[in-house]
Order: sequence, then structure tokens, then C-alpha cells
Amino acid sequence: GLAPARWHPPMGLRESPYPNGCLAGLDSALRALLFPTYWLLSQMLALRRTTAEKAAQRGPAYALQVLGRGPALLLLLLLSAPLALLAFLAWLPLQTARRPFAYQHTPGRGPPDAWELPGRGRALTFVTCNVCLLPEGLARFSNLAHTQRRAKRIGQLLAEASCLPLPRGDADVAIEMPPEEGEAVAQGPGEITAQFPPGADFLCLQEVFDLRASAHLRQLLAPRYEHLVHDVGVYGLVGCSTLKLFNSGLLLASRYPLLAVRYHCYAASAGEDAFSAKGLLCAQVSLSGRQRIVGYLNCTHMHAPDADAQIRCEQLTFSLRCAQQFQEAHGLPGDVVAFDVYCGDLNFDNCSSGNEREQGHEIFRWYTDPCREGPRKDKAWAIGEHPGPPSPQDAPWLRGPRRAVRRHGVGRGRGVGQAPLLPPAPITTLRGSPRALQAPCWTTWRSTAKPWRPQRACAGEACPRAWQPGGTWGAG
Repeated sequence: GLAPARWHPPMGLRESPYPNGCLAGLDSALRALLFPTYWLLSQMLALRRTTAEKAAQRGPAYALQVLGRGPALLLLLLLSAPLALLAFLAWLPLQTARRPFAYQHTPGRGPPDAWELPGRGRALTFVTCNVCLLPEGLARFSNLAHTQRRAKRIGQLLAEASCLPLPRGDADVAIEMPPEEGEAVAQGPGEITAQFPPGADFLCLQEVFDLRASAHLRQLLAPRYEHLVHDVGVYGLVGCSTLKLFNSGLLLASRYPLLAVRYHCYAASAGEDAFSAKGLLCAQVSLSGRQRIVGYLNCTHMHAPDADAQIRCEQLTFSLRCAQQFQEAHGLPGDVVAFDVYCGDLNFDNCSSGNEREQGHEIFRWYTDPCREGPRKDKAWAIGEHPGPPSPQDAPWLRGPRRAVRRHGVGRGRGVGQAPLLPPAPITTLRGSPRALQAPCWTTWRSTAKPWRPQRACAGEACPRAWQPGGTWGAG
């Protein structure tokens, strides 16, 4: 047959977050003026040692280093502060013209094989990981060092893993096609692996706060992932109630074209988390060049302090509403929805006391956590990021049962262990590990389907498009 036509980015999904080159250049110039002060302050905070450095540096060596570097850094910081303050005051109003994400398209590798209906079974792999790439000084408070070096190593590992073939054989849990009414549903365990997830189609990374670290990551990932969304979030006082000095830290890498992207900032925040623009990143993905076969990917990083369960619940409620509105705004009559994934660092788990409010949140009625049997009870095979009870806080959730059937008219898929009802592409394997790249954990969700044909496409009133949200950004 004819080769699929080359895909081009939608006109609204321009690479620069600014509408013209003049504003983009001004932003770059002001950031250059701010950088010396930012770097000096980070270096002062980096005088704090990690536990590894404490073990390696014993005796008076560290004290002499602080006495030598500390005063010099402080003097230079004070000298650079006046110019940085002027640049900051000029930079703040510029943020009102900035779209809250940048997009990088690297042509050349070519898109993956397009999905066709009807067709053979297909597989998708999702990786979500908190990579802890904070500025050097702040990273020390998380007992981490060498942010730029870690960013290069993480990017190298992710790029190398993307070239590896997907594992085959008995390790995968096969998921059959949707059963007929009254048919028994098979049970099956998940799989835990210590291998780094190979052949990922989508990377959803959190805490990519440092822009230089982000540049290292993107340079290494771009040859493997043609579509990258980075520098996600707002700065200053745009769209939020508190001053934002850091973006959301979210970075999305996709092998498939992105049709629409939208970011929503969480209004609920407190403490040190209030200085970062944590929020929800929504993306609509095109899986076919000839048919409207799409997927929806929602990536987030939520409020961190353990005691603030109310804030996390408000963020969960807000993000759920935003994800639904995004699909209503960008879905078209006739769309076939292959997946709807919600993933990220949620900063709570399903087993710990103190997380009862989050564990019973309504989001679990819309998405299925593959590690979870119910509140305070995980699947026997699930493992989390810390020793003790499982805590799969980074596990992706898939759009769940009855709403998917009503809205998209698809049959039932067989999940891992139990039988959640899923969008058209049923799910097979969950892969996770308690360690990854000095980050809390990674979790991968791999989705496959046997040859399938949708019972009916989304059409008419089943795909409402009347509501058009304001104050947000998409590809249109």
C-alpha cells in the first residue's frame, strides 16, 4: 500500500512558548541577566553536603572549603543582586504573553507504524518517573548532588532503553479481547522486573525543574522521541494566586504525534510547594495517519507535604475535571479512543495511614489503579518506593469502567488481576521497580490488544463539544 503521509505539527502547537521571536529573544536576554545570581545562590546552598560527601570528606577539609568558598560566593551574590532584581521586575510582566509550555519537534526518525482498524494487535509502553532534577543547591536538601551529571546519565539510560526490543514470552500477562456478556473473566498476576523498561512509547517525567538539566535530557531524548513538551508551567503571578519561581517540573516525551496539549495550574498549594507551578499536563496523541485513532495522556505532580491531604484532594478533583474537559474540547465525532492514562507523582500511596482521604477519592471511580484492589489494599504482587507496605504512588491509572462504555461504546477489557472495563485497547502488563536513577521509583504501564474492531465510534451526543474552556492553551 501507499506509505502514510508525513505528519506535521498543528499550527497552534508552535515550538516557542512566545507568539513571536521578539518576545522570545527578550525572555532569553532577561534570563541571561538572572542566571549569575541564580547560579551563585545555588552554589551557596550546595555547600550543604550529602551523606555520601560526609562519608568521603572527614576532618577539616570541608570546613576549609566552606571558609574559602562561602565568603566569595556571598560577595559575588550581593554584587549581582541589583542587576538581577531589575531583570526580574522586567521579566515578570513578560510572562503574561507566555504559553505555559514549550514544544520541541525533531523530525528525521519518522513516526512509528500507524494504527489501522481493523488490524493486528498493538502494544504501548508508558513510563512515569520522578527524576529529581532540581537546581544543585536545592537538590542537596533531597540528599542528591551533581544535577547536570545525573541529567546526562538519565537521558542516556532512557535513550538506550528506547532502542531495546520489548520483552516477549511468558513474563507478559496476556489480556484477551472483551468477553461476551456472562463470560467468565480470567485472573492473572502482574509482573515486577528490575530491568529498566525497554521500548517506551511515552515518558512522563517529574521534577525536571532545572532548565540546563532539561536541555541535557532533551538533547539525548530527541533522536528517539520526536515530540517533546518541556518547561511546563507558569511563572510569576500568571493564572495562580502565589508567586511561581519554578515551573511544574513536568516533561513529556512521545514517539507519536501530539494533536493538542494543555496545562492547568493547581490553585491549591502551600509552603515551599507554592513556589513551583505544579499542575496537570494533558495531551491528545494521534496513533494513526489516516484514521482518527487517538489517546489521552494526563501527567501530574501533586503537593508533597504529608500533612496536607486536603490540598491533594482538591488537586485530584481539579485535575479530574480538567482531564474530562480537555477530552470534551478536543474529541471529534467518530474518534476512536485507544487509551486514557493518568500518571505521575501523586505523593500519596494506597496503604499508608494518613492518606485515607486520598485513598477514597472519587478519581478511583473513573480510573483503575492496576496495583490496587481497594482502599488500603494493594495487589499481592505490587511493590512501592519504600520498604514496607506497597505504595505505588506513581502507578498509572486507566480510564475506568462504566463511563468509558457509555461514552465510547467499547466492550470490556481484562485487566491485571481483576477485570476493569477499559477503552478499546485492553491492558496487559505492569512493570515496576523500587529503584531508578536515584529517583523514588519508575512505573511502566504496557498496553496491548489483539486485533480489534470498535463496536461503535464516538459520535453525536456521546462526544459533546459545546463546552470550550477559556484561559487555557491547546493546538487549535
